[in-house]
Amino acid sequence: MVVKRIAALLAAVALVVGAVMFRRQLDDDTASGSTPAGPDSTAADADWTVACISDFADACRAIDAERDEFVIRIEDWSTTAASYASGDGPDAWITISPLAALGNLTVSEPAASTAVMVAVRTDRLATVTAACADADLWQCVGASSGESWTELGGPASWGRVLPGFGDPTTQAIGALTFANSNAGLFGTEEFASGDIGASDEHDAWFRRIVRAVPEAALADPLALLLQRASAVNVVATTQAALDEIPDARASEIGSLAPTPIGRLDAVVATADEDVDARGIADDLADALQAIGWTTPQTGPDGLPSAATVVLLRNNWQEART
Repeated sequence: MVVKRIAALLAAVALVVGAVMFRRQLDDDTASGSTPAGPDSTAADADWTVACISDFADACRAIDAERDEFVIRIEDWSTTAASYASGDGPDAWITISPLAALGNLTVSEPAASTAVMVAVRTDRLATVTAACADADLWQCVGASSGESWTELGGPASWGRVLPGFGDPTTQAIGALTFANSNAGLFGTEEFASGDIGASDEHDAWFRRIVRAVPEAALADPLALLLQRASAVNVVATTQAALDEIPDARASEIGSLAPTPIGRLDAVVATADEDVDARGIADDLADALQAIGWTTPQTGPDGLPSAATVVLLRNNWQEART
C-alpha cells in the first residue's frame, strides 16, 4: 500500500512536470503540423484566427469557404494545445471536448456528437464477444494484444491480435478513443494520473497494447481494417466513421461498444469573447452531421480529463520509442 501511494505521488509530480515540458516537447513533434484551411484564407483580412483539429479538416474547409471574418488554420491538436500553453494560442479552437480544457477558454455547447465504438471484421465478432464477455472490452483485448488469436479463442490462422488507434499524438479522435480504452482497464472514466501510477496492472497492459498497434494503422485504422484483417483487427473508431462505410462493404465490419461507453462532442472554444462561437458551432453542426455525426447528446462522455489525455499521449509516445 505504501509503495502504491508513493507511486501515485510520483505520477502526480510527473504530470505537473510534464505539463511544464508539454510545449517544448510538442514543438519538436508538430512543427509542421499546421496548414491554412484553404487558398482563400488570409490572416490579414480576417478579424480572428480559428484553429481546427486535423480530424475536422474537410468540415472546417467548408466553414472557411463561407466566412470572411476569421481565418481557419487546420493543425494537429497537440500543436494548438502547445500554442495555448505558451500564451499565444488562436482566438478560437474547433475541437472535441475535453481537449478544450487545455486552454483558458470559454466552451460552447456541443455542436454534434458521435459514439466511440470498436470495430472488428464480422467473422471475428462472435469470438471477441465471447472471449470478452466477463471483462471490459479493451481490458480483455489489451491483455492479448500481440499474441495469437488462439488467446481469444480464435484459430491460429488469424495471426496475431493487432489493435488499431488513430495516432494519439496528432489526431484528436485517436487521443480520445485511446483514452477511452484506458478507462476500460479501470472500469471508469473517472481515473487520473494518480490511479495510473498506483495501478499494478496498467503499465504492463499499456505497453502491450501500444506496442502491438501496427505503424500502418495510425493514419486510418478503420480503412486498414477494411483492406486487410491480418494487418489490424480490433479498431477504435466512431459510429460516424462506421456509418460512412459504403453499403457494399458495411456487412464486412461488426462493431461493439466499449466500457465505459464513450462519446465525442465537437465544440467551439473561444479565447476572445467577440468571436461568433454560436455561428461557428452552427456551421460545424451542419458540416459534421452531413458526415454521420448526430445532434448533441447528453450524459457522461466516458472520457478522462484533458490532463489525463495529455499524460496518456506522452506515455504512448514513450512506449512507441
